[in-house]
Amino acid sequence: MPPDNARVLIVDDEAEHADGGGDGPESVNQALHDAVHKLSWSQDPGTYKAVFLVGDAPPHMDYANDVPYPQTLAIATQNGISINTIQCGQNHRTTPAWERIAQLGQGRYFQVEQAGSVVAIATPFDKKLAELSAQLDQTRLYYGSDEEKAAQQRKRDASAKLHASASVASRARRATFNASKSGQANLLGKGELIDDVINGRVDLPSIEPEALPEPMQAMSPEAQNPLIQQQAERRNELQQEIHDLAEQRAGYLKQKVEEAGGVMDSLDHKIYRAVREQAETKGLSYEAGGLAY
Repeated sequence: MPPDNARVLIVDDEAEHADGGGDGPESVNQALHDAVHKLSWSQDPGTYKAVFLVGDAPPHMDYANDVPYPQTLAIATQNGISINTIQCGQNHRTTPAWERIAQLGQGRYFQVEQAGSVVAIATPFDKKLAELSAQLDQTRLYYGSDEEKAAQQRKRDASAKLHASASVASRARRATFNASKSGQANLLGKGELIDDVINGRVDLPSIEPEALPEPMQAMSPEAQNPLIQQQAERRNELQQEIHDLAEQRAGYLKQKVEEAGGVMDSLDHKIYRAVREQAETKGLSYEAGGLAY
């Protein structure tokens, strides 16, 4: 599980006007520029920030409006963002460019099979974990100014979109992470009322009614506290159920991975090793037990 102050982005270099799919040169310039400039990267110098550029063809260098990648990589380095490259397949024209990007980006270069060698194992626990993930999201209550509530609503909308479109396996992994100690910040974000009240960070009567979640604004103070307690208990129950299922899922995956002969050459393990090593430079460490799926 990643520490709270680790931010990792995996970028497919098939950007808007890229050919992609091994057909020829791809818009690496645009992919890297968008990754570095269009995301809200943390300004905290203690945060580990990394991009993994994945592709199978060399960069296309003559798109009219592209910013050459060396310029983007210089800015990434100034902002503490490591740029790693993962070459899929063995196109000999791709290798020098991918190695140079990783060198300029102060990252690492990897080469994997064309299909990526990603470990993808469905388990009997995925569907239930995906359902519990959605239920856990529904326990969140946010408070604050109109601007803060708007930002919190965007977080809820993103979660709803994920539950509607993401795979069952990815939602199972999300549930496992969000129910862990490391995943609390990812699940709750800022201004989550239940967590702040239960942990004594805010006194419920001190919050102005208009700053409360809409369902609570018309409630009496006598009714508000029981609601907070009920939601907190429900969240704890869901997290415990997710934890128990996640342990069973982990055991199942461990057995399947061992039966497959291990995954040390997989894309998953190569990314994990790079993240673990690079994060150490920021004083960050990962939970014992290695990579989890």
